[in-house]
Amino acid sequence: MIRALAGGYRASLNPVTKLAEFGFEGYIGVRGNKADAGTRALLQVPYLSAGVGPDYNIGRGRLDLLLTIHTPVRRGGFLTRGTLLRVDWYPTLRHSFVLGVSAPLGDPLAGRNRPIQDYVIVAAPFHTPAAHAPANLTLRAELDSLAISAGWIRKLVVPFLDQDGRNSTVALARTTQYVAKLRSRLTVHDAEGEVAFFHAQMEHAFAVAAGSTSAGSDLARSARRILLDEVLIPYDRLLGRKKHHDTLKALGIAARGRFGRWATTAGVVPTGRTEDVLFVFERLTDILEAQRSEAAKEWDDPRLVWLPLQYGLLPEEHDDQAELDALLERVTGVQFTEHNRLTYVANLQFHWELLRMIRETRAYHVLWVHDFPALTAAGTLDQASLAQVVDGYLTTLAERVEAYDSTGTLPSFFIFLDQHYYEGRKSRLLMTILEDPLSATGQLGSPSDAARLGHALDRVRDAVRHSRMLQAEAREY
Repeated sequence: MIRALAGGYRASLNPVTKLAEFGFEGYIGVRGNKADAGTRALLQVPYLSAGVGPDYNIGRGRLDLLLTIHTPVRRGGFLTRGTLLRVDWYPTLRHSFVLGVSAPLGDPLAGRNRPIQDYVIVAAPFHTPAAHAPANLTLRAELDSLAISAGWIRKLVVPFLDQDGRNSTVALARTTQYVAKLRSRLTVHDAEGEVAFFHAQMEHAFAVAAGSTSAGSDLARSARRILLDEVLIPYDRLLGRKKHHDTLKALGIAARGRFGRWATTAGVVPTGRTEDVLFVFERLTDILEAQRSEAAKEWDDPRLVWLPLQYGLLPEEHDDQAELDALLERVTGVQFTEHNRLTYVANLQFHWELLRMIRETRAYHVLWVHDFPALTAAGTLDQASLAQVVDGYLTTLAERVEAYDSTGTLPSFFIFLDQHYYEGRKSRLLMTILEDPLSATGQLGSPSDAARLGHALDRVRDAVRHSRMLQAEAREY
């Protein structure tokens, strides 16, 4: 049996929840040497990738129950982008079933922007080199104190307060105990003092290994630079991503190789001391891996693990804006642009600030917000949103069009919304007006609201109609 099937679906509920959608399908094909055709109506639950409904086969004149399951099998699509493996089961037709592949038509987004692999491999297969064996046994004790300090830096810089909340009493007790330990440590060192102590211990360990204070300072400086470049920044750059083979060992081996080449050619390490020096650096990479492992256990999710960059930076190397900008550029791989400004706005100020920014827009304005409601919980028109539409976007657009003949420029407005709230709060009612104000009806809310909105739309249309340049460009383009 061969069938070609086509149909369409519509979500009557919020499509983000993927709870229900209704659809109709028709099919035509051949069964043996006979034509095969029919139609069906389905209630689907996208969240479960399953549906159920009646199937009427025209050739047999029979109505049967259909259960369908579809899955992409892998991220992005079964065979090509957006395609699904589909199984149709007819329990009332001798438990027969049909296997097929469905592909979306008229949906340019289906299967797009979905990498087949949704994780990053931190450590590809690697060869583990032989461990270094120090001749100076006191180095182990020096490095043990360094490991303890590294643990406190992580706890002070990235405190873990997200304790198990399944039982509030237990969660509160664990948080209290954790904060008590932090408070106790702060009586010894504050965060900056802990970082300074860590780097002082690192220099001391290298000095003991090299047998020279000056050499210890040079070695520690190089070690910090290499740890930052080869371990800390590459790993922290993966913040928020799923991770497989989540370990610093491969990064640490690369760092050891780079440090070893430098230490053996820089002329800093006295003859006979190289093994001890390399042992210190090897233990540093082990200490960082131990902190990564401990943080992963605490957060229970490698996506949330962040290793303090203070392991590879002195306090004075990131204490002004220029240094912070340069550091963030290294982590993100993107250069900062000038004239950006970040302003914290309290909730009560937000609507006024947004309105001010829209009214002052000359080139473009981007609003990225989770909720732009058209209706309140009571089902009435949201007055705050209406004010942004009427007094903000439409009024500003009308003013810019009225001045277009002399300025020759119009601003662009972009609004990015969370689809969950877009559907649930009926944002489409207002967004449709903003998308095409020349054709919008504006029949929303009470008569006074509709009149207010209609007046704003009429002003935009009048401005367009009376702009000689716009009318001339419309004829040309």
